[in-house]
Formats: sequence, C-alpha cells, structure tokens
Amino acid sequence: ERSGEFLGATGPSRVDRVLGRAGVTAETQLLRLAVRGWLAMAEEVALEATEEAVAAEPPPVAGGVIGAASIYRALLDSGLASMRGIA
Repeated sequence: ERSGEFLGATGPSRVDRVLGRAGVTAETQLLRLAVRGWLAMAEEVALEATEEAVAAEPPPVAGGVIGAASIYRALLDSGLASMRGIA
C-alpha cells in the first residue's frame, strides 16, 4: 500500500520516494506509517468538520447567498490538495 492511495493519489508518494532513497529500515518504516496515519487522521477530522458545518448551514436563500459551510468546504478542498502534495 502506498501512502496517498486513500487520498486518490497515484504512484509512489513523496514520503515513499524520500524514504526509499534513505534505505528501508525499521525506523523508516515506522516513520512512513506515522506520516500515513497523520494524513488519514487529518483528512477524517476535516471531513467530519465539513459535515457538521453543512448540517448547521441554513438552506440557500434565493439570490445565491454563500454560506459558511460553502466557504469552509472550499478551504477544506484547498487544504486537502496541499496534504496530497505532501504525501
């Protein structure tokens, strides 16, 4: 399993490439697992927060008022894209 697969990335992640150059030892395997776990946890927390914000947002008003959840969702998408670049 390559880190980043749960985020939809393809190919080896940046973490895998860097650690691959360093040689695979027990320590690098643990570091790789820690980074994967952190990214998965960060994504899960962000998605839960978005679900809560969407549930709390009132229905859209005629005229297209942008609600807080819509803004938060855009920020979340941007943040997840950044995390994908790291993984």
